[in-house]
Amino acid sequence: MRSSDVALISVLTALAVAFRYAKNSVTPFQFVNIPLALAYLAAGLFSPYVGLAVAALSYLISDLILFPGIWTLVDSALAAVVAFLFGVFYRRFESRIAAFIVAFLLTFFYDILSSSLLYVIFGLKPWEAFAWGFIGLFLPIMGGGMIGVGPLTEFSTSLLALVLIESVARRGFGRWRSE
Repeated sequence: MRSSDVALISVLTALAVAFRYAKNSVTPFQFVNIPLALAYLAAGLFSPYVGLAVAALSYLISDLILFPGIWTLVDSALAAVVAFLFGVFYRRFESRIAAFIVAFLLTFFYDILSSSLLYVIFGLKPWEAFAWGFIGLFLPIMGGGMIGVGPLTEFSTSLLALVLIESVARRGFGRWRSE
């Protein structure tokens, strides 16, 4: 790993932690997953490994500041995996629409799996946990309070990630397609 990668991971992780802390200081509701969007930026423009590191560290550090728990490990690991996968898949598509769909689906799976794994840890059977995790994206169940917040979050996170990638790439930053 290059020293520039370490610096990039540090800066994007710090941004993600600061934005997540600021968001949680104002509201518990999430309409955009900024740490995941920044991890997608890192994975798409630099490398899947940089995205993995930004995602894992963003959730680990911000959860340690906000309120650590078993979800810290679950969210960090899942975010790292989907960011890495985004970096791998992003390099295969020329179309921005295809990249958006990949980001949307990965964020969708992240949301379902993060809820499902926690439900399993708290005692639900895997298929029940998966069903509740899926339904919970659309309806306020298991402690939720909003209708349809899941798809809204996936959409806004994916859109933010791709706008950031495009904006940063236009300024000449990133190694995408140059390696």
